[in-house]
Amino acid sequence: MISQKDGMTLVYVPAGKFTIGNDSGWKEEQPLHTVDLDAFWIDQTEVTNGMYVKCVQDGNCSQPSNTAHFDDPDYAGHPVVYVSWYDANQYCAWAGRRLPTEAEWEKSARGTDGRVFPWGDTIDCSLANYWGKENGCVDDTQLVGSYPRGASPYDALDMTGNVLEWVSSLFAPYPYDAADGREDLNASGPRVLRGGSWNVTAEFSRGSRRDWYNPVVKRNYVGFRCALDASP
Repeated sequence: MISQKDGMTLVYVPAGKFTIGNDSGWKEEQPLHTVDLDAFWIDQTEVTNGMYVKCVQDGNCSQPSNTAHFDDPDYAGHPVVYVSWYDANQYCAWAGRRLPTEAEWEKSARGTDGRVFPWGDTIDCSLANYWGKENGCVDDTQLVGSYPRGASPYDALDMTGNVLEWVSSLFAPYPYDAADGREDLNASGPRVLRGGSWNVTAEFSRGSRRDWYNPVVKRNYVGFRCALDASP
């Protein structure tokens, strides 16, 4: 699906159960458990500077807090950064979409077979933009979609590395339960980020890894992608 609002390509994730979490990971990733999701669409890549500027021009989004990359045409195809959770949420609403839940994000990244990364269980700098053994694969953001070999089972790209991604969910202990208040967009508290970034190691880039920040935080390694409910 192509969004008429911002030109984003979305990929389809079918309904069904999958296992979320990692019993061998950090305590906030435990326990491994099953979540059943409805079908949905998710952005194939992170939202880019070139897409985000359209929302700014429409008067619906605030500029990133640092515009060094945002104002540079050479970075138009890179993920927008220096945006808060509120900025990300506002953009997705403007685009006619929404932020994915962390369960939706993890299914999109890992599929249903429990793999560590979107493509499998090992990682190198040909698969993702993370802080690799070469002292950084790129050491900055990269054009979205630059790692087609790192696609997820649903053909979502850049779900490991490049930038951490805001999701809708409040940070709360597992098991994940969408009905327990963690998906209340008006609630206060830290929000979850997923996927690692260009400046973190493989350990922090696993598909089950959970990070969480105050929703007002803006960083040069934090961006987002949006999602959309599938029609019944």
